[in-house]
Amino acid sequence: MYDVMPIMINVKQKECLVVGGGKIAERKISSLMDAMANIKVISPKVTVQIKHWHNEGKLQIYKKNYDVSQIGKPFLIIAATDQSQVNLQVYEDAKKRNILVSIVDRPDYSDFIFPASFKRGKLQIAVSTSGASPIVARTIKKDLEKQYGDDYEIYLDFLGEFRSFVKKTIHDTKQRQALYKEIMDLDILRLIRIGKFHSFQKELYKRLKDPDYKYNGNINC
Repeated sequence: MYDVMPIMINVKQKECLVVGGGKIAERKISSLMDAMANIKVISPKVTVQIKHWHNEGKLQIYKKNYDVSQIGKPFLIIAATDQSQVNLQVYEDAKKRNILVSIVDRPDYSDFIFPASFKRGKLQIAVSTSGASPIVARTIKKDLEKQYGDDYEIYLDFLGEFRSFVKKTIHDTKQRQALYKEIMDLDILRLIRIGKFHSFQKELYKRLKDPDYKYNGNINC
């Protein structure tokens, strides 16, 4: 596969077409659902899970063989059938219409890929081997999931909240920057893990809300 820079595309509420209804298509659909895409599936047969999602109103299914007339104007297309010729036809049809396309069995023909990924709140981590070995990518992802646990969700929520709070309450730019730097130097993750984070957070905001508070280079909580 050619070298590419990793990017993330916002597909929320955008129409995404999946051609195929097997297990691979199911995995791609699951990722699109996580991204809150508007999903349409074209396949004469689908897995039990895909049918279940359809029954829940999470996607639309067109139970028929692929035909170019069915493409319409989606934001992107995923060709995930078990027939290489059909997948290549989807690729050619998408290219003629300037639609982003991904071919599951030909990453070198794809405009985008689905890396092995996971989320911890605002933290998103994705791993890709550029199609060389999806198994290796999934293995590395599992290792990272153990390293970056749920405490990172609490940590990042706090950092975002703290930044917004300081912008509203501390008017001196240099003091704000000093506070941002100091909060990053503190071992907040350790406080979360030993159960002392909430008391630290409460005391921190109490100090910063004090109208007489003057930052002296140390948060001192």
